[in-house]
Amino acid sequence: MSSMLDVSVMVHRPASPPTLTTLVIAASSVTSLEHSPPIRRCGSDIEIISNPSQSSIEILDDNGRNQSSEELVAVPQVPSFLSDGGMVRTESSSSGSLTDSICTTYENHLINKTPSQDTAKHTLGILSDDMSTVDNSVTYSSMLEGLKQNVSTKLLSESLRPPSPRAQDIYYSYKDFAAVDHRVKLHLYLHIFEDDQEELILLLRAQIVSQNIKTPFFGCIVMSTTKVYILRVTGKEGEEPEKWLKKESSWPAGCLSVVLTLPWEQGLCLEMKKSERTLLTHYLVLLQDGQRTNNFISFLSGLNLPDNYRLIVHKISNEHLLLIQQLTLSVCNSDSHVQLFIIFSRCILGRSVHGNQELGVGTLVITDSSLVLTKDSVDWLFPHSSCPPQLHCAQEISNLIEVEVNGFILALYFMDEVSNSEECWNIVMETKEAVHTIVEALRSPWEHLFSLPLQIVHKDLCVLP
Repeated sequence: MSSMLDVSVMVHRPASPPTLTTLVIAASSVTSLEHSPPIRRCGSDIEIISNPSQSSIEILDDNGRNQSSEELVAVPQVPSFLSDGGMVRTESSSSGSLTDSICTTYENHLINKTPSQDTAKHTLGILSDDMSTVDNSVTYSSMLEGLKQNVSTKLLSESLRPPSPRAQDIYYSYKDFAAVDHRVKLHLYLHIFEDDQEELILLLRAQIVSQNIKTPFFGCIVMSTTKVYILRVTGKEGEEPEKWLKKESSWPAGCLSVVLTLPWEQGLCLEMKKSERTLLTHYLVLLQDGQRTNNFISFLSGLNLPDNYRLIVHKISNEHLLLIQQLTLSVCNSDSHVQLFIIFSRCILGRSVHGNQELGVGTLVITDSSLVLTKDSVDWLFPHSSCPPQLHCAQEISNLIEVEVNGFILALYFMDEVSNSEECWNIVMETKEAVHTIVEALRSPWEHLFSLPLQIVHKDLCVLP
């Protein structure tokens, strides 16, 4: 009878998911197929043993000898949430830079641990107490990279990528507001202006909120020598403006009495009053860009307006700043300081726990420790409003694991170890400069926390219409 090799396999199934899988292979059992004798397979040689203390596969050689403990090979088990199925988003060549930097910091932490690095360890949530036993050849960057891909796969499909709100075919100037596209200008003179000898002074395109309607719409503020017009964009902006630019309302020039600037120069508030007996009517003009707002105020202040304009320009009252401070105190400690207040056009929230959600026009507040999103309403920005801003959700800056910039879209990826959740905020802004402003507001507190430069991933994604 030829010699035979008995194989015994013991599979231990622990009560809880193991952190390591140990593979034990007897060296004498690994032989070339050409020289090994036929193998007899016996069902009695395979045992399944329940033992919660370990998870291993053990192969015995033909003499029944176990492999020595010195020949064990430890292989880390990948966390289950890194292996979800689905389409994985294509990363740019620089997408791993932030991950590698964070993980390099943690690996240095294993050698020289300091209190500030303890904070980074807890924040990133990528290590457990027994992680020091893992082979050094395993990089933590690969684990976090898998998490980022998993977050993007589960939270933001291509169908959810929001389109840019910018007009593509019509020229609007945000420096010289008297420079108006010739097609729009002709439409104003032929179909909008109401008085004889009426001349155009300026045009400003923005999102507009009427105190009566309170639903934001894209439109234009037009000032002529005799009237102020509120126009609504009703379709794609291109040829034949008479098809997509409609008159919402008109006011005699003298009715525009006050122009207020919103907090952080995010836009304007126009105050209209027809007579002393009528109530004030307000329009929010949301520019979402401090530079555009300052450009308009400078342009308006430099005009020699007709005598029928009795216009006052000043900043909005401090009551709104106090409302912002109260909002942040509801999620931050009293020592937090507001770094930025900014208005966004849309925000797509992808969540591993609550699913996807879309917000319309709302506000983002950044403090030195948190990011706060309000509900998609800006009614509280009207003067003397009785409605305070309503909190929608918040994230700690310490949970931020990646920042992506794609034109007018800013994607922020978060991982919260405490709640075991992942989240992505896709924030659509009106300008690229506004996206840059948000990034810079995040940079200082994030770098102070992790003692690393904040790396930004720049994307060139195809935006669906």
